[in-house]
Amino acid sequence: MFDCSRQIHLILLTVLTVSFLGIGWESQLVPTAAGGPAAAVRADEDPHEAFNSYARQQLTLIVDDLEETGDFERATGAIDELLDQVIAYASLDQRDLFRDVAMHHRLIWQLGVGDDDVGLELVQFFRSSPKLAYTLPFLVDTAVQDPADVYGLLNDLRETFGDQPLERFASLTAAICVVHDRPFTRRVNENRVSAPEPAAIFHYFASNEQHMLFGLRDVPAELLLYVVDVTGHIGELEWALRRYRGDQRVGERFFDIDYDYDHWDRDQEKAVTRFGLTLPNVLEYGGVCADQAYFAMNVGKAIGVPTAYVSGRGRDTSHAWVGFLESDGRHAWWNFDVGRYEAYQNVRGVLLNPQSRSRIEDSLLGMLGEGAVATTPRERQQAAALREAAARLRDFGTSDELDFDPPTPELDLLPEPQIESPDIAHQLTLIEAALRTSPADLGAWQLLRDAAEADDLSFAQKREWAGVIYRLCGDRYFDFQVDMLRPMIESTNDLDRQNRLWNQAYERYRRRIDLAAELRLKQGHMWRRNGEHRRAGECYYYVVENYINGGPHAVRALQLAARQLERLGRERDILPMYQEAWSAMETPDPRARRYMRQSNWYRVGTAFVRRLENAGHRAQAAEIRQLLQSRAVVSQ
Repeated sequence: MFDCSRQIHLILLTVLTVSFLGIGWESQLVPTAAGGPAAAVRADEDPHEAFNSYARQQLTLIVDDLEETGDFERATGAIDELLDQVIAYASLDQRDLFRDVAMHHRLIWQLGVGDDDVGLELVQFFRSSPKLAYTLPFLVDTAVQDPADVYGLLNDLRETFGDQPLERFASLTAAICVVHDRPFTRRVNENRVSAPEPAAIFHYFASNEQHMLFGLRDVPAELLLYVVDVTGHIGELEWALRRYRGDQRVGERFFDIDYDYDHWDRDQEKAVTRFGLTLPNVLEYGGVCADQAYFAMNVGKAIGVPTAYVSGRGRDTSHAWVGFLESDGRHAWWNFDVGRYEAYQNVRGVLLNPQSRSRIEDSLLGMLGEGAVATTPRERQQAAALREAAARLRDFGTSDELDFDPPTPELDLLPEPQIESPDIAHQLTLIEAALRTSPADLGAWQLLRDAAEADDLSFAQKREWAGVIYRLCGDRYFDFQVDMLRPMIESTNDLDRQNRLWNQAYERYRRRIDLAAELRLKQGHMWRRNGEHRRAGECYYYVVENYINGGPHAVRALQLAARQLERLGRERDILPMYQEAWSAMETPDPRARRYMRQSNWYRVGTAFVRRLENAGHRAQAAEIRQLLQSRAVVSQ
């Protein structure tokens, strides 16, 4: 497997802005037709060099033909064949060849789904805009967005600003195109805020580049996603820039906001909601944790710092805090600790991916962010290309209608095929090559997870990749580790072996209360699916006994433990179990009456009352119900 000396958490980054500069793009965009055909392939060359020359010649011919004919259907067929040939014959050391062919493969396919005339115009535009050509196609995620919308927005920006500014700010342009290809809004408790127009966002950042903390032009687009996802008015950003420019600890702005205790204690409408959720209003009138996190997050974006609004579910209620990129002059990392109070240190933090609009764990963003600043654009693009090759093999391997049978290149000196079938071993070869190049390529990890969920990995392959995950992450990114390992364990068919794996995982992650409880629940599910109700109940009861005050999993575990007792004919043991759990519950802060109904205490108490009533213990049920009602109010 790959050498883990480049572990993500060893970020060899000097001054952040300096490291971003001078990376060099050295584009391998195919020459225009006016540049003449590619050099003829010599028969006495090294076979792989001969294939490299051949593939580049074919790439030039494909793009030239597309420009001449405007036939995207023919171009997509030709670029498919060429990519398959590269997968089959190219050496894994020829990462630039993978990168160049995969970029054009993505570009032609993405432009081909819209209007052909617009697509052809953009093909010509990208030939003179190499930075953007190697940034945007690799950033577009066709699983969650329509490329026609992305490139339609790009054309709108071209009409407003012209081509040169977009190329000069290639990462910024690409980030805006994939985040704002459709309306972007953010929900902050009872308030909803919308993003400014994309052109206004581009103008704000481009015109204020010299005031951005980390600059803009060479900041990875993957990080700028978490800068351009601003909401509110441009005037708010300008206000924040004047007030906080150069602030290297924007997370601390969380504590600049006074807490609205009238809302917390007496359930009054928040003042900031009455007057409108704007950054100046939040600073003046205060708010709750959601408003504090929103304020710090948008202040960071206004001064060019990647930030995220993070939330998590604890024992009693949910909480919001802020994540932000920071640097000490030598290293850079995501900080998810500011405003994350002690009760939420050991729970999953989730945030919005502004491109996919899906929720992801903060550990994933931490990996992605640190990986982005630890690698060059070329390396990230090479990794994306190798990952795309693996995904294409997986499509062939899971299809009953498609065969991986690329045409043989017309070469006198033909290299031996490197990959001849789409089997899982060859997919893993490409995934490994991608992760050697950029260990934080989340798409490559997702392919591995998909293969594990489909039970395509042998036990030896699972064991080997589990070791890679442990070595790569060490004592960090526990959420990511568990999410990767879980399908590997669940797809292990031998029951005793799977049980040992659950126990090993539990021992490894027991310091994280939420993950430990989750793993025991999964172990219980394994026994339940196999009819082992006693052993399933033991796992569920273990969570109740050890984590009743530790997070949201305890309530579910209590319900499942009761069901297993019912299946075993031990109904008489259910009520004592609820009594034991209720006696061990810690009562939430009485001031949190508005949120009391979300707490484990309230949910377990309510279930206990129902069981007491069903058992005829009406006096005890009434006493507990009165206590519950005295502590909680109905949320509006």
